[in-house]
Amino acid sequence: MLKKFTVQNFKNFEDITLDFGNIRNYNFKENVIKNNIISKMLILGKNGSGKSNVGLAIFDIINHLTDKEKRLNEYKNYLNYNLSNKDNAFFCYIFQFDSDRVKYEYKKIDSETIVEEKLYINDKLCIEYNKNKKIVKIEIEEYVKNFENFNKDLSVNEFEKISLVKYIKGNILLIKEKALYKFFDFIDNMLWIRSLQEGNTYMGYSNGSEKILKGIIDLNKVKEFEKFLEEAGIKQKLVQNEDRILIEFKSGKQVDFYKIASSGTKILALLFFWMEISIKNVSFLFIDEFDAYFHYSLSKFILERLFSNDNIKQVALSSHSTSLIDNEILRPDCYFVLNDKGKIKQFSEITDKKIEEYHNIEKMYRTEVFEYE
Repeated sequence: MLKKFTVQNFKNFEDITLDFGNIRNYNFKENVIKNNIISKMLILGKNGSGKSNVGLAIFDIINHLTDKEKRLNEYKNYLNYNLSNKDNAFFCYIFQFDSDRVKYEYKKIDSETIVEEKLYINDKLCIEYNKNKKIVKIEIEEYVKNFENFNKDLSVNEFEKISLVKYIKGNILLIKEKALYKFFDFIDNMLWIRSLQEGNTYMGYSNGSEKILKGIIDLNKVKEFEKFLEEAGIKQKLVQNEDRILIEFKSGKQVDFYKIASSGTKILALLFFWMEISIKNVSFLFIDEFDAYFHYSLSKFILERLFSNDNIKQVALSSHSTSLIDNEILRPDCYFVLNDKGKIKQFSEITDKKIEEYHNIEKMYRTEVFEYE
């Protein structure tokens, strides 16, 4: 699981850290904590505070370590323009896999070009690349098979556009039970989703264009989709016509689903496809503005489905809705709030007040109890 994440000089962030291992001793909603790490979280903030950029920062890692679906156009204006003396962005990820701790840090000048990277396993430096200092270091014997056959005579110049860590991933057989394999497996199974009126987009986890309704049809899940919509409070009769899903009215008239479905219902189709039938083993799911077109009861329904899905190890959602700030949904240490200065903190960090389960934390948020400099 991802335990801690730091990014510096990226988009609107000069320096932020999300510490998912910073948990408090709350005696409620204990199911949102796994192995002493936050597994369910909500990213809050006003419009323009950078909620979407949090997801982009966390998912920057897939751009150079995987061949999964990417959205490189989201990574334009890569650096923070306030820090004119810095020409790169710094990222640091700390993962916990059972008793093993993996720390991976790197510097980039854009979404695809690495100038430095280091990978530590249990505090031992195992992989290092530094373009300017001409360093290429690889000490991973205990994590791979047939290391003696691996070409170790590597030049810094070979890694202008490819990560050394990714090169190792693609050119040597990893031992599945070991931390290095678990690290790569985690990265390969990260999934970022955004659904807006202009269309659905995703990063990571898979490849190629995902045709949502066609996928539902191909997997023979049309009736399950109809039931899912009904449980969400949307009662519509769905019928399949070859490669299309139609909505059938009492009159018998049938209309193409996408032609008349609301923005919220279209997002439900996306979430049903990913949550109910496509996701098999997602390590970290980030849904950007997941409730942009939902009212409170529908947002809560989606949260309950997401949070009860055992195929998702960690899930983070960005939202501007204060109605989801509720101890019945999450705990104060699972709410992260961005301020207008590009900083982020947990509710539990901001106030010294002891927060009990019965407290109305939405009211506390509205009355600026969770404001900070």
